[in-house]
Amino acid sequence: MNQYYSLVDLSYMKNVLSRFILLLSFITIFAGGAAMAENANVAQTQFQIELQLQNTTIDVEVNGKSIFGVNNPIVNIGGAAFPLPINPHIHNGENTVTITYSPSEGAGEDSSSFRARFEHVEKNTFPPLFADRLTAADISVPGPAELPFSYAPGDMAFLTGSTAPEFTDGQITFTLTARSDRPDALWFNGQTLQPDSETASAVLTQFQNAYGAIERGREAVLDTLGPHLAYQGGSIGLTAEQVADTHFAIYIDAARGFVRQPFDPSQSELVITGNGRLATLHPSPITFINDDTQQMATVRLFYWKDENGAWQVMH
Repeated sequence: MNQYYSLVDLSYMKNVLSRFILLLSFITIFAGGAAMAENANVAQTQFQIELQLQNTTIDVEVNGKSIFGVNNPIVNIGGAAFPLPINPHIHNGENTVTITYSPSEGAGEDSSSFRARFEHVEKNTFPPLFADRLTAADISVPGPAELPFSYAPGDMAFLTGSTAPEFTDGQITFTLTARSDRPDALWFNGQTLQPDSETASAVLTQFQNAYGAIERGREAVLDTLGPHLAYQGGSIGLTAEQVADTHFAIYIDAARGFVRQPFDPSQSELVITGNGRLATLHPSPITFINDDTQQMATVRLFYWKDENGAWQVMH
């Protein structure tokens, strides 16, 4: 659960959730275990969730960090089905996934449902959604015959579902075994952060440094945010330099049409996420606007504190 600290009035805010919580634990394999497969080449493998929603508002957190961004759940009215790539969120080591869901506003509880399948596929292939094939875990809420849920585990090459899950008071917990050749996430070993003025000030300074690097250009971005770009790129088989020239290019290449806005943290508040080990400002004070389309682009960054007390960008 995220923790908040206002940068404006420095008052601590609790994020009260009135929705059901699904807690799913992802645990990677032990070295030397039985039935080991070669690690997944992340440049060729897409870990993903297949989601099928019916009148459901849903958020997915991995290790306490939302896939969709802070306070930005998917709100579905009617029905929808789509794959959700999760390579940047799957790590070597222990992973915890939390799905928060509720009937969308205006939808009756009886008309709300969802199904989620965890799997991996070859990149740049598009197998039919929810076709009859092996997956690591298949969960439906509600389940058949008035059961609260159904769960079917599977054993894939790089992802394996656990057996009996736990379900109490709207929570379901199960484990998956994930295997990937990407490096370990160092922020997992970061210090537990406090939602106080000291942390807020330190994170604000980190965002100011990032803004200055973006202002100076590509080389400064690689120097300041290089570990983060390498971490994100590593999940899809790209180097930090390649990420700077593709995914991050709209922030440093004026030819992309996005204009950097003045640094403005007046509406931002500190958010502690990642099971207490990551901190960010929400909304981000680093924004860009495309004058032609009026589209806004936001730089979302997360920071952690290492064992020596030094602040690091998420990697």
